[in-house]
Amino acid sequence: MSTLALDTHKAVKTLREAGFEEAQAEAMVTTFGNAMSENVATKADIGELKAYIAEMKADVDALKADVATLKTDMLALEQRLTVRLYTTILTGIGLMVAANGIMLAAFKLF
Repeated sequence: MSTLALDTHKAVKTLREAGFEEAQAEAMVTTFGNAMSENVATKADIGELKAYIAEMKADVDALKADVATLKTDMLALEQRLTVRLYTTILTGIGLMVAANGIMLAAFKLF
């Protein structure tokens, strides 16, 4: 539980002057003081959050580097596949031309 700068004596005194009994004023100040202090971030909490954010930033930077490498690898793969595709197409065309040539030569023989 964190500490909160609350002048409890002054708060109790103010409530007493407003007409609250001593026990009521003390109970109210204690209750509200506890509720307020539970929702206050300490320097340690902020330090932990900063450390966590730094870790997340490092993870994001590492992911960015991995994505950049993956993009480079995918571009290289795309280029290799394009070359193979064109090679296959040209080989097929060459085989078709050769087959036509063989067929024409065969027809000339008969």
